[in-house]
Amino acid sequence: MKTLQRAVSVRGQVVIPKKLRQRLGIHAGTQLDFFEERGRLVAVKSQQSIRERLDKVTGILKTGKSTDEIMEELRGPPYDPAIDGPFPVKKRGHRRR
Repeated sequence: MKTLQRAVSVRGQVVIPKKLRQRLGIHAGTQLDFFEERGRLVAVKSQQSIRERLDKVTGILKTGKSTDEIMEELRGPPYDPAIDGPFPVKKRGHRRR
């Protein structure tokens, strides 16, 4: 692993090298979590930013239907052994040649 050195500014800022930012998908606005691990400073992309992105699109489709209604529409009615009978048993190890 190649070491890249950067100086800490008077305000405590450090520039992350461009190659690392590109490789790790770090861009302006990316939230990072910092912590100490065995005497080292570790920076990790914050999971909160993923949650924030999900929150922005949650509920974006206004269908007026519940998730269960949408799933039944896509997959058909749920399996009911009283109506549909038992699942068919697949025989293993018997191959046609």
